[in-house]
Amino acid sequence: TTTAEVQPVGVNTIRITVETEGHRPAVYDLKVNRPELAVRFELDSNPPGSTKDSSIVFSGATEPGATITTEAKISGSTDVSAEGRFKFTVKFTRYGENLIDLTIKSADGRTSRITYRINRTPEISSYTKSAWAMDYPYLSTSTNALIGRIFECKGTVVKKMDDETSNYYLFDVGTEAATQYIVLEYNADGGLTEGSYYTIFADVTGTYREYPLLAGRFIKLE
Repeated sequence: TTTAEVQPVGVNTIRITVETEGHRPAVYDLKVNRPELAVRFELDSNPPGSTKDSSIVFSGATEPGATITTEAKISGSTDVSAEGRFKFTVKFTRYGENLIDLTIKSADGRTSRITYRINRTPEISSYTKSAWAMDYPYLSTSTNALIGRIFECKGTVVKKMDDETSNYYLFDVGTEAATQYIVLEYNADGGLTEGSYYTIFADVTGTYREYPLLAGRFIKLE
């Protein structure tokens, strides 16, 4: 997986070359067309594909009299100056991929919509320090309200889930008296071993089937 920059307008050609020793290289030109926006919208610099920061500044220019709206969490104002300039800060609400949807509407009613995808990666020290001890009753009944919350998950891998697109593991954080299942997404090299006990720091991303779904970021070495 990689992030490639494209110019705001027109056809962008992204060359992909696959090479294996002893074989002829395979070359593929991926063409991405970005049609002209109905309302001009230009950022001073392209947002990064990945960042460890908890927020990012959006500044640039659009048409004077335009309005900018977004459902992303922001600080500052999205107001556009008389010269068409704007500047505001988007705060990330979760680790992993954050979708930032912007709607720009001109004074005469033309509309442009743009989506930026920015992956927030955690710093191990701050991430683990802010982790909650596992509170399974609260987690299981309020999963969606806890999206982005970090938990210290101690337990045993029951099995790898039958999901071909992601590395999902059924993980028991309960005791001998009662099982308490969550599903962990863990994509580091080597994965997790069924039947093994781990302490994993993970943040809530939603639900998988009937279980809370968390993205495992770091394993604590015992």
